Parts: sequence; structure tokens; C-alpha cells
Amino acid sequence: MTTTPSGGRRRRRIRIALPVAAAGVAATVAAVMMTSSAGAATAVPTPTVKPAIGSPSLSILEKRIAGALADKETADQTTREASPSSAPNTAGVEPMIIGGSETTISTAPWMAQLWYHDDRNTSDTSDDVDLFCGGAVVAPTKILTAAHCLRNDNRNYNWQAHGAVVTGTDQLPTTSSTGTTDLHGGQATAVLRQWWQPGYDPVDKETGRNASDLGLLTLAVPVKATPIRMVGHGDTGSYAAGTQAKVYGWGRTSSTSQDTSQTLRTATLTLQSDSTCSGVYDSAFVAGSMVCAGTQSGSDTGTSAMCDGDFGGPLVVGGRIAGVASFGYYNDCVAKGYHSVFTKVSAYVGSA
Repeated sequence: MTTTPSGGRRRRRIRIALPVAAAGVAATVAAVMMTSSAGAATAVPTPTVKPAIGSPSLSILEKRIAGALADKETADQTTREASPSSAPNTAGVEPMIIGGSETTISTAPWMAQLWYHDDRNTSDTSDDVDLFCGGAVVAPTKILTAAHCLRNDNRNYNWQAHGAVVTGTDQLPTTSSTGTTDLHGGQATAVLRQWWQPGYDPVDKETGRNASDLGLLTLAVPVKATPIRMVGHGDTGSYAAGTQAKVYGWGRTSSTSQDTSQTLRTATLTLQSDSTCSGVYDSAFVAGSMVCAGTQSGSDTGTSAMCDGDFGGPLVVGGRIAGVASFGYYNDCVAKGYHSVFTKVSAYVGSA
């Protein structure tokens, strides 16, 4: 079967159910990654970081979040998909975490919400650019996510100018009739820099378009959330076929419903072999830098999968991040025989 990756079609606006690089990464991340590679249990020190000059106020961050929230029921989603030529016509069916259950921030204290709103300096909301992605706190000022949440098609999202990261809560923000934004105990933080894996290029590629789909946001100030470590470089044990992994995210809970989950959800996915993943996605799956997981039965019952709304979020094995949610089957996360695809963190942890 020949598959053609869609390369993360970016529509003008997005639903809540989903989702210019600066050089340099702080020494904090280097230390964290060295620790994760060695498997040490040393606590990550909390650095003293002053807010960046010109860092936006909390009210501005909340305004950005509210702008993205306003589109959650009517806008399109940023997606990362592979679309086989034999794909069934499932237009209008929006995917989500299926087969999971609600969880609390205490079980996943490192989870992060990435909110992006750019009104393009116009009063016309039809040209707004909005994005929602998941992420994970890997150091007090570092959020690991997918590169396509930072760069998609011909657009580099400017997270410093238009983004906000929310940590410390399992609830999505809500806005009142008066325009007040409730973070439900979460912490909103500005973005200082963004980085994506060298070699990531979503444009003009026929195969392997989703390769190197790894990104990092540097925050203007440290967050209180407890970081999670990554698997070490060259780790193979975490990716053995049959291994049980956890995926986390916010999104719909049924392929037949438009309802989103206000609360963080998790699902257990079974890791598949490289040969199985290649058999499903052909050249869109790059063995060695990707891993696929999950079980799709053809309906909600018997399916455990991630999709839009979970992109950029972590795949956790043995308490460490083994993958970053990257792409899935076009328009239908319950399509029988297909699996969710994640960027393999062990292949990139050093360069990150």
C-alpha cells in the first residue's frame, strides 16, 4: 500500500481539540538531558531566571489564550496526518484520545498546554491564526513539543509574540461572559525562544515529511511544574514491540461526537514494531526516528489512540518521555489497522 503524508495541513483556524526559530539552548537543558541519559535520579535544580525584557504581562497572556479559546467550537485544526490512497471518506469526523480516561495533574505534573493566537492586527476574525498543542516540561524553562507546532507548511509561528504556555492544571482555561479568563489554578508563562530539530522541513517533501518532528520552547521565567526526564540516547528497550506506554492530552472522547474534554485524559497504547508501522504507512514512517503505537478497531470500542489535540504531547514509557505525538491516519483515528505515530525521542535527545 502506498501512502502519501499530508505534512500537517494547516488550516486557517483550529479547534481546541488539537494543535522564528532562535539559536541556542540553555545549559539547564543540557544538564537535564545528560541526567536522563545516565538514568540518574538527581533532582533538577531550579535556576534563577529574570523575565525577559519586554515580557508580556499576565493580562496579555490571558488575552492570547482567550483568543484561541474563542475559536474552539468553530475553527479548523492544525493536523499532522498521513493519508493513504485508500483512505475512506470520513470528512467532518474529528479525532481525539479514544479509549482513555480522565486523569489529574498530580499524575502528570509536567503536562503543558500551548496556546497561540494572532489576530493579524485586523478586526476581521476570519484571518486569525490560532493553534493549540500539547507539550511536556523537561526543565523549569523548557517545554518539549512537536516541531510542527512551531513551524508548519510555509509558516513559522512566532510564539514569543503570540503564544502562551499554561502549566500546573489538568483543566483547559475558560472565559466568562465578562471576558475574564480562568486558568483553574494553572500558571501562564510567556515564551522567550523557540527551536526545532535541524533537518525538520514540512515543505515540498514526498516522503518522510514528518521526520525530525521535535521542537522546544524556552520560557521567559521558570514554571513551578515538576519536569519529566527523557529516555537516553540509543535507548532501545523502551521501544520494544508490545511495550505499554501512556499518552496524555485534551480532546474529543468519541469519533461520533463533537464534544471536547475539559479535563486532561490519558490512554494506554501498545507499541508496535517498525515493520508493522512501515507496513501501514509505507515511506511516511521512518524507522529509527519514529515509533507507532495504539490499537484501532474501526470504532470507538476497542480503540486506544491519539490524534488532533494531542499533537506535541508526550508518549511516556517507564516514567520517561519516549515519544512526541506527531501524526496519524487522515481524518479517522479509529480506522482499523492504523496506529498513532510519535517522534522517537532517543534519536534526538542529544541534539535537542
